[in-house]
Amino acid sequence: MDHYRRHPDWAPLDQEPPAPEADQAEIAHQELAQCLRPLINELPEKYGLPLTLADLEGKSQQQVAEQLGLSLSGAKSRVQRGREKLRQKILACCALETGPDGVQAYAPKGNCGC
Repeated sequence: MDHYRRHPDWAPLDQEPPAPEADQAEIAHQELAQCLRPLINELPEKYGLPLTLADLEGKSQQQVAEQLGLSLSGAKSRVQRGREKLRQKILACCALETGPDGVQAYAPKGNCGC
């Protein structure tokens, strides 16, 4: 052991290690997140407003129902339909590559407002 301590096989680093590059999946998530608000705004208000309240503002579906004067089941239905319509818009406007952890890569297909 003493021999190896006196004669290490490594040399000390004389500079700071380079900063790790941003993960491709994280970049895709950030870019795609910027598209969500404009795409939600294109939805009919009937679906866009409950979706905004529930998913972007973090309100519970019970709070959404109370704020919009809907029954709980009506609010849940509108949030789910809004999510489905948003998913269709995203798939129509963006090329997504998904994996086990969700979106891995993203690219706009054309002029879709992203």
